[in-house]
Amino acid sequence: MQKNAFESLGIYPPLASNLKNTMGIDTPSQLQRNFIPPILEGTDVLIRDTTGSGKTFGVLLSLLSKPRTKSASSGSLGITSVLVVPNQELAFQLVSWTRSLFPNATQQQLDEMIQAIYTESSPHSPTHACESTKSKRTTSKHDRQPFTPLGKDTQVEKLANTLPHVLVTTPVRLWSLIERGVLDLSGIETLVLDEVDHLIRLPKRFASQRQIFNRDLHPKPAELAVREIIRSAKAAGRYGAQEAASKSNRIQIVAASATMNRPIRHWLERNDWIQDPEWVDTTKSVVLPEGIEHHCLVVGPDSIRNMKLEGDYKHATEDVGEVDWADKDKSWKEQRLSPSEETTKFRDDDDRMLEGVATACMLDEIQTACVFFCSSPSLNDVATRLQGDFGLSAKLLEDAFHANQGSTQELICRKGVYLAHESNARGLDLPGLSHVFIVGMPSTPSSYLHMAGRTGRMGKKGSVLTIIRDEGNLEARARSLFNTLNVQIQPYSHVE
Repeated sequence: MQKNAFESLGIYPPLASNLKNTMGIDTPSQLQRNFIPPILEGTDVLIRDTTGSGKTFGVLLSLLSKPRTKSASSGSLGITSVLVVPNQELAFQLVSWTRSLFPNATQQQLDEMIQAIYTESSPHSPTHACESTKSKRTTSKHDRQPFTPLGKDTQVEKLANTLPHVLVTTPVRLWSLIERGVLDLSGIETLVLDEVDHLIRLPKRFASQRQIFNRDLHPKPAELAVREIIRSAKAAGRYGAQEAASKSNRIQIVAASATMNRPIRHWLERNDWIQDPEWVDTTKSVVLPEGIEHHCLVVGPDSIRNMKLEGDYKHATEDVGEVDWADKDKSWKEQRLSPSEETTKFRDDDDRMLEGVATACMLDEIQTACVFFCSSPSLNDVATRLQGDFGLSAKLLEDAFHANQGSTQELICRKGVYLAHESNARGLDLPGLSHVFIVGMPSTPSSYLHMAGRTGRMGKKGSVLTIIRDEGNLEARARSLFNTLNVQIQPYSHVE
């Protein structure tokens, strides 16, 4: 019998069969064909492609197909792979995908396959502000005090009762548990860093010595966690002299991002995190998926119009080679545009901005959309105002995940408008999403790329509508941003 295309790459046969039966997927993308075999072989892998190309899903299939390892100390089954993701929504999604792939599995069987452990958001704080923590001296696990949680920690309790094959985690939560001695990951085989550039966040290319010093003094939680995992593996004898020329006993590192650049790749090698990695990049430069229409509206005190395309907006068509996103983000941020007086005196969550979103949803008869706010308004307040003042029913993206207890199957099947902050954009896959709204000025060009990349995925069509205030030099900066990204802005048909 002819093998399933995924099975021929080395994917676990029942998993390959379930892909077809439960999700209707029987053909891997070219990107997945390139990186699944080296991941299964234990080679360090660096992955870059456009948003929506199936990077994270392909990595999950690879991890679930790896043989389960046993703890050297107890001989029982332990954690084989750790997948670090930038936000809890993506952690929920990975668990949901696994549940969809094994619909007949009991909860106990699912817990044995995969678990998510993350920092729970406070109901009074903005969802998912970037997690950060101050650097602390890494100590030996023998010197640590036992961790006694202040309240009931159901995630740790579940982990204590059942160790999963794959552990999905956010950086701050991972580092906190390692630092407190709750997790000993010295025996894992594979460590995946999804959205690696966001997790590590290196200084920009022309950063000052002070900025470089501060970054070295206060490493990000993901870096602290990886350092300690590798240190503990070395202490266990996995990086000895005999293994120096071999990858067989090292921890395999898989790093992925649509905006991975040369500096982060060199940094990973220089710090001895990776060795002779397989570089998988099916594009010569990082671009947004094809099939996305981009629009930009400018909202004034009593008017709304399309962005003017004169000035510094010039659409380039030539191949610019590999994109260095650190340089692009920095050069765009540091452009010295002539300042002008503020005229409108209203914020990104003003009724005039929200009315633009609600009206566009009505005119385009939008069924499923995500609205990203580049500032940090209260999303609960925004949802209430959209419903009460404009008749647009909107839900918080985070609450939708929580309501379904991590299951995105209901979320992506339900039509609706979802609200999120700019920092929530990375990694999420919402296949039914036809429209993305970006309210306010994105912090960087790469941030726009990740927000816009939530639609138009896997060859589908999509539309991105950015709404900015008619104030100061914001319009000029918007034109500069689109020029930097080589994005062709099209007039929005419902607005002059």
